[in-house]
Amino acid sequence: MGRSRFRVLAALGAIFFLLLPTSLWGGPLSFFTAKKPICDVALELVPQRDSRVGASKSSSAGEAEKTLEEHIAEVNGIDYLKTIRDRDLPGYLTAFPALARRLARIARAGGHWIDLGAGLGNAAREFIRDPQAGFAKVTCVTVENPPEWYQEGKEPVKWVTGKKLGEPDFPFEQMEKADVITDFVGAFSYTLKLDHALQQSLSMLKPGGTLDIIMFENTKIKTKHGEISFGEWVKTIPGLDVVHEGSEIQIRVTPGSRIVIPKLRVSSTKLGSPPDRTFEVVYR
Repeated sequence: MGRSRFRVLAALGAIFFLLLPTSLWGGPLSFFTAKKPICDVALELVPQRDSRVGASKSSSAGEAEKTLEEHIAEVNGIDYLKTIRDRDLPGYLTAFPALARRLARIARAGGHWIDLGAGLGNAAREFIRDPQAGFAKVTCVTVENPPEWYQEGKEPVKWVTGKKLGEPDFPFEQMEKADVITDFVGAFSYTLKLDHALQQSLSMLKPGGTLDIIMFENTKIKTKHGEISFGEWVKTIPGLDVVHEGSEIQIRVTPGSRIVIPKLRVSSTKLGSPPDRTFEVVYR
């Protein structure tokens, strides 16, 4: 009789566990009432993305003749142009596969997400309005004025506009520290003060936080050893833990490190969206 009762209780416990919102036991958040949670789809894209990155390395010379717009629309099978325009959560989760897990942790802990270049805040709105977002907070940094959906003080979203990342008046010291900062072809792809933008962003991270950047390869850094991409240059800075795959750059500060960003100066620029930029490292 005792064993039967134990089995019944165990079965009921298992059913209760499965019925819990996934954000309570560590699974990916289900932000949308879709047939399949968008975060699950995003996590499944990781091996697909890796295979496409490998395929892109062996691309033919003819493919190099594609325009930037055509290229970025096809990289890793992600429609970057649509995501740049809409800046919505499905696009973000597709471009940043690890973001699903990070937002799940933010939701559980009541953490903070800063979105640089947030546009009209579509991703933030979709995230904080999901019942499983818990007590999470989002700060939108954008050149846009607040949209109609935004009501200051009524939702856990802050709106920062009129200030450019990297400039002296950017209020990075007044911002609450963030668990994750995202920049999807935003401030990092347009600023001419790239070194200051990086220093300010890193100072806004909590210990263990992540700066996640999508930047195309039209930004170059001239070093004494030659010209490299921004992602490869960041990897040379002591104290930073950097993963650079394709257009995505994930940056964390190594615990206990004091980060000193090398000074950069603009070498050349060419109009575009985003612009072509070349910076030079200033050696002392």
